[in-house]
Amino acid sequence: MSASATRARDPRGLGWAVAWGVYALFCVVVLAMVWYRASPQSDATDFRDFWENAIHFRQTGVVASDLGVHNYLPFFTILMTPWGLLPLQLAAALFVALSLGMFALTVWMAEALLAPRGAPPLVPAGRGDRELKYRRGDGERTRPLSSREGGWSNRDGAGPRPALLIAAALALPYVYACGVLGNVGILLVFLVVAAWFLIERGHPWVGGVALGLATLIKLLPAVLVGVLLLRRSWRAAGGAALTCLVLGVGWPLLALGPGVAWREHVAFYERAIRGHSAATTILADRPIKANYSNNAVPIVLRRLLTPVNAGKHDQELLVNVADLPRVGVLATYFALIGAIVTLSVLPPLWKRRKGGAARVPHEDDGPEAARWQYASWCCLMLLASPLVWTHYLPLVYWPLAMLADRADRVARERGRPCRWATAALIAWLIATLLLVSPAARAAGALTAGVFVLWLACTALAWQAGRTRSPRMAG
Repeated sequence: MSASATRARDPRGLGWAVAWGVYALFCVVVLAMVWYRASPQSDATDFRDFWENAIHFRQTGVVASDLGVHNYLPFFTILMTPWGLLPLQLAAALFVALSLGMFALTVWMAEALLAPRGAPPLVPAGRGDRELKYRRGDGERTRPLSSREGGWSNRDGAGPRPALLIAAALALPYVYACGVLGNVGILLVFLVVAAWFLIERGHPWVGGVALGLATLIKLLPAVLVGVLLLRRSWRAAGGAALTCLVLGVGWPLLALGPGVAWREHVAFYERAIRGHSAATTILADRPIKANYSNNAVPIVLRRLLTPVNAGKHDQELLVNVADLPRVGVLATYFALIGAIVTLSVLPPLWKRRKGGAARVPHEDDGPEAARWQYASWCCLMLLASPLVWTHYLPLVYWPLAMLADRADRVARERGRPCRWATAALIAWLIATLLLVSPAARAAGALTAGVFVLWLACTALAWQAGRTRSPRMAG
């Protein structure tokens, strides 16, 4: 039998065909929904706001905050202007099709980092046995391969790994939510993962540019510059800052003029930053955007600790378990977010010496610890955001990919899944299933899901930075 015939009948190759077929069907469904929502019969798409604002800016040269694009920098309006040259339905479909392609590239980049081709971990050893070769600390080591272990299933053109399928499946509901709205969340996760991919591949300046672009589209990824600074990745942080300066400041100056550009940025600060700050949300008599679709920590605490209606339109929905003074709610928020930020900051700064309790300033704790820290901060940027809609949540793809990879690897290593990773993935699945319940969403089910992902990634970042043992953290 020829080699080509063998490959054609290889069930592992069939696995890739099935995976791509399912994703293609998913894309068709999303694009059909986008086409309908962008039609004159429907008004249920965020892309319509982007498109109308682009047309208004092209015709008048004025950034209009009353056309739905009120929480975006002036850069975003200028960036989206070319889409106003196309009919709405065509523009929306093309934008979402490109976004779905970017999500496929996001999955590929994560897989290329976590399970790279051309470097199989299983190598021949003497006497017909096999050993697992790995690199830890001061050199390369091997250990005997247990009977339940095998090669990674994406080697040499084989089928997709279970870890890839699990991470993608857990992210797809949020990719769908973002796609049918025509929002920018998929583009953001592509840029966030691309930034880390480029940094790890030795292109920190270009990675910083990707992160800077993500920050200009939506401010959330600016949080990730913090972990780059803590890890002393100066070139990546500098690339992000330079991109924000050139495109975020320079481009609006040229397009709008100094006076208008200044006024637009001041208006953005008042409207989007002060108007949606945690203090404003918690202390207001009637918080804006208090409905159950908003999963940000400040409004979740306000709904849980004071009687605030979380329903939409004329619906009444109360989920509070207490009636605390608003100042007490604000103090609770600052205590919680302060603890989260502190625990997120410490792993990039400190590590434990081998065999000792003394902590030393961070120098180089290896790619695994760095990846976990970046994953932890991907969750932190959502926990710290004053607004978190469901279509923001594709941004957790890197944490999901890391956790699924860890669960799979530890299962092969030790015959049981990693406790941290498995618990976090199950919690995220439960949070996703609770999307059907407005009351659960109002009570913070998705916020709790992000918190559990953050907790697992932070714990594994600590373990990865503290140990040189070849055993995997469980």
